[in-house]
Amino acid sequence: MNLSGVEESRARSICLFQAFTLRCQILNHPDSPLPNKSSKMASQLLPLELIDKCVGSKIWVVMKGDKEFTGTLTGFDDYVNMVLEDVIEFDYSGNQTKLPKILLNGNGIAMLVPGGEGPVAGP
Repeated sequence: MNLSGVEESRARSICLFQAFTLRCQILNHPDSPLPNKSSKMASQLLPLELIDKCVGSKIWVVMKGDKEFTGTLTGFDDYVNMVLEDVIEFDYSGNQTKLPKILLNGNGIAMLVPGGEGPVAGP
């Protein structure tokens, strides 16, 4: 089935949101045997607290423009400016660039996926 650009973008956004939600729950309460407790506590986790839990871990950053990054989050500030190490930069044409370290402007970040591996190639 061929999707229009808008439909494809919407489907991709829904997929990313679902992955982000699942990873938030896993990061927040990996040992919790009570699903209700986990969802209640996940709703109380503030965004900067979630990002803080990701320091030292791999993260997938989707930018507002045409780029995405995966790398190890080494730091961030209150404006969500981020420093990543061992980075792979993806653009929507399929090109990948490896970078040792980058600083991302928080204003250009659209979405974060803790533990994310980056964009998946289509069929």
